[in-house]
Amino acid sequence: MTLDELKRTRWWALWVAETGGSEPYKEAIDLALSTTQVFYIEKSDCLGEPLWFICDRPMEAEDGAFAMSAFPTRKEAVALCREMGWKVKR
Repeated sequence: MTLDELKRTRWWALWVAETGGSEPYKEAIDLALSTTQVFYIEKSDCLGEPLWFICDRPMEAEDGAFAMSAFPTRKEAVALCREMGWKVKR
């Protein structure tokens, strides 16, 4: 996937909507375009409600995890990963 293609994905649109119009960080873009990255889908209520986060590593990692997006259900998080062609750690 190219950067231009990435900019037309639902993930990009969700990021922009969730951040009030800001484009994704370079780190997020690099992760989204990676063909080797494996993502973790983990549940957390760190924002005050239970959400399923798509992260670059386990949330309990010593150096923290980078969240690509979050959804109310695991099914929605998995669906976005499939749309994006992202590998998910099971």
